[in-house]
Amino acid sequence: LWYPLRKKHERTLEIGLTKHRAGEPAVDPITGELTIATHQLLAAVPTDVYWDLQHFVHWELHKAKQHGFSWLKAWSIAQLIFCGFVWIAATLGAILVKTTFGHSLGMYQSVVGVMSINIALLCLLCAVVAVLRTTVAFKLHRNCPTADLATVLTAQDKGGRVVVGNQLVRSL
Repeated sequence: LWYPLRKKHERTLEIGLTKHRAGEPAVDPITGELTIATHQLLAAVPTDVYWDLQHFVHWELHKAKQHGFSWLKAWSIAQLIFCGFVWIAATLGAILVKTTFGHSLGMYQSVVGVMSINIALLCLLCAVVAVLRTTVAFKLHRNCPTADLATVLTAQDKGGRVVVGNQLVRSL
């Protein structure tokens, strides 16, 4: 299917939207697969759990499925500590470059200083992301049933489709 949509695709889309408003499944004009109405999608995996799981990559979720959410929590804490140390080192490096080598760099002093500061800020950004991921890992450890994780992983393994039983529930 290519854009712009052809008349037959527009008609299929209109029919699908009408069916979804009525709570019925409809054919997706792009993939040709039967999809379920939005309010039925949310019944399989709670939306907040689904979005929380999106903070982690596929292999991390598989490890969490094998070892539990405590592994994900420990992994996130380790990343946070690592990012924090790297940020501190980059910040100290920027200060050291500016104060110690600044006079010998001549005209490159400002370029090296700006690069050092940018590296420190990038490391700070990584640390902030690690804090957010760690917060989500703690939340999932407390609140997420393993069944929700298994449902999302099954979906990712099947090419981005959440399947409960034999029924397509959500396209990711």
